[in-house]
Amino acid sequence: MELLPVGTYELRIRPDGSIEFTHVSTRWLEMCGFSRAQFMADQGLAIEVIHPDDRDSMIAANLESLTKNQPFHWEGRLLVHGELVWVAISSNPFESEDGEILWEGVMIDVSAYKRLELQLRERLNQLSVLLEHLPTAVLVAALTPDQPVMFSNAACERVFGYTQSEMPGLRDWARLVCPDPEGHAALWIWWESALAEAIASKGRVEPKTLRIIHKDGSERHVVMSAALADDLLIASFEDITQSKRAQTELDETRRLLDTVLANVDAYIYVKGSDHRYRYINPRVAELYRRPADKILGKTDAELFSKDFAHSFQELDEQIVLHSHRSAGQERFVDASGKTHHFWTVKLPLRWRDDERALIGFSTEISELLEVQAAMARSEARFRTLFESTSEAMMLLDARHFIDCNQATLRLFGIPDRETFCAAHPSDLSPLIQPCGTHSSELANRHIQAALREGSRRFEWVHRRSDTGVEIPCEVVLSALDLEGDRVLLAAVRDHTERWRAAAELRQTQERLEAMLEAMPALMLRIDRSGRIHEFHSSFTTQLYVRPESFLGKRVAEVLPTEAADVIMAAIEEAATRGRHQGGIYSLPMPRGEVWFELSVAAMGAPKLPSEECVVLVHEITRQKHIEEELRLSEQKFRTFVEDANDIIYTLNLAGEFQYLSPNLREILGFDPADFLGQYIASIVHPDDLQSCRAFLMRLLETKQKQSGLEYRVRHQDGDWRWHVTNASPLLDPDGTLIGMLGIAHDISERKANEAHISHLAH
Repeated sequence: MELLPVGTYELRIRPDGSIEFTHVSTRWLEMCGFSRAQFMADQGLAIEVIHPDDRDSMIAANLESLTKNQPFHWEGRLLVHGELVWVAISSNPFESEDGEILWEGVMIDVSAYKRLELQLRERLNQLSVLLEHLPTAVLVAALTPDQPVMFSNAACERVFGYTQSEMPGLRDWARLVCPDPEGHAALWIWWESALAEAIASKGRVEPKTLRIIHKDGSERHVVMSAALADDLLIASFEDITQSKRAQTELDETRRLLDTVLANVDAYIYVKGSDHRYRYINPRVAELYRRPADKILGKTDAELFSKDFAHSFQELDEQIVLHSHRSAGQERFVDASGKTHHFWTVKLPLRWRDDERALIGFSTEISELLEVQAAMARSEARFRTLFESTSEAMMLLDARHFIDCNQATLRLFGIPDRETFCAAHPSDLSPLIQPCGTHSSELANRHIQAALREGSRRFEWVHRRSDTGVEIPCEVVLSALDLEGDRVLLAAVRDHTERWRAAAELRQTQERLEAMLEAMPALMLRIDRSGRIHEFHSSFTTQLYVRPESFLGKRVAEVLPTEAADVIMAAIEEAATRGRHQGGIYSLPMPRGEVWFELSVAAMGAPKLPSEECVVLVHEITRQKHIEEELRLSEQKFRTFVEDANDIIYTLNLAGEFQYLSPNLREILGFDPADFLGQYIASIVHPDDLQSCRAFLMRLLETKQKQSGLEYRVRHQDGDWRWHVTNASPLLDPDGTLIGMLGIAHDISERKANEAHISHLAH
């Protein structure tokens, strides 16, 4: 018995009620902290060593076992030399022949197990607090057929409006957030399919954006994802309603801006404070007879004569330096000596990086050539839970940080937890917050308030440790008890994108207002019935009737029947199809018959039909006079391309043919359509492919004209013909390289002569 790892004992209860330990093992004495002589001298120590708070429960359990003559089991604490020792005691009674009751028992030291149990309970409590205070809605359900909800945090009720008791199962949740039967059925079909796939393979449900209905009836958008852990699933929901609304508003503003700029007939350009061109639309490049990359970054003095450039520079300085607005006629003589007359509006503008600049809108009076300049900008747009969440989460007390997850290190640009935990919240912030208070003072206020009140939510500007870049954030502090200490769980959400979107929205709105102010065309907002609700034009003297005579009235009430019919047909087409372009009508004006062209776009597209449209009207009287001249000019160009002795072609950046001139059929015997979208290898000799690729790469890298490449191409009869090619880069209006334009000439006869001469020489 002495060799057993547990303590053993024998207790004898005599008929007179006296009690005596007749045996105790050495291990039993060690656990109690007695020497054998000490205990045998005073067996009452067996009761005294029991912790005072547990002594009564031990005696009561012993009496119950004695009364009922049943085995005795008890678990409690001993107080041994000031240290707590958890023990489990079990014994079985039996009666001897002389009427005595003998208890033979064992005592086991379970302190280690108790410590593990307490640590596990504390960890579970921390996990519960963590889930409860996460800003992201979290729902935990059992992986059983009915999927009962076992836990939902406070954020869950904020996102959906329902308590856990109102949605006891995931099926109930789906029914509540999608009350429409069809929507509910579609949601549940997706969920069961995604869950089955997660169970069978990767163990998680990938994020999906859902449209749900809050308990208060409002529509919201959430991103749902889920992870599986043993027999549980943990679902998280991120409420993106506000960002979705902001994005929708930004998209609507951009669509309106795109609608206006895509339909305005004007030469548009931006000049910086140094008089250099920052932006031009294609019409400007056509007018200057230079590619965009030869204009951008240059001044008028570098492009034109000194006297001519000086006439622009003096006015431009007044606009840029003194924020003056200018409108008036300008004269321009192109490279061929032809004089162009423009009505030009110039406005001050804040360009990128807040640079002082001017934006100019010029409409040609002598020749009104239609151009569409489109501007588009897109944007692109528990330790496992603690570490896997995309939110920056950290623990801190009143003095310093205690712990953080990987998202926190990424947010602040800090390499490891040790470096992060050595910092105070104010160390990761600018000296002064936007409200004007020192970061250290304000951080301590928020920390103390959260410790006192239990939670705190506020806006804060942090600063990255590696780059110094400031980060606008939302911070949620939640107080909790950790290992006996009062600490804070901080959730930090990066609001940089939201601030950036708001700033971009303001900029876009300001630019739109400037564009509308300077726009040379007449803009109207007309509903589908033809009623005119709004107009904008800087040239009210050129209107058919004054604004007070047509605002609030229908088109048919204001204009002649023929003109009104054209406008109403254009509005109906745009309302149902999204846009209309090219409707033409005339009006009798004091200066004679004046012709106008329509560009109509539905508001709210792509959701059609639309009840309102934006109508742009610009005068094309002169254009009607020059259409025949343009037709003849285009015919001459077409004749030049089709009658050329050389092959004219274009390639995209991948080396695929985008255009081949018709004379390919006469020179090589192929139909040009056979090679459109094909790589150059489809016609170039295999031995010459490497030099052709190198030629294309030089052009792409240098964006400079290349010439003199000799190579062989396949004729339809199977023979190989020698060609030499020159090529120039193709750029889009923004100056971005999109391909190359080449001219190829047959040199087979020259090559044959060279080969013959070489043969004779050898």
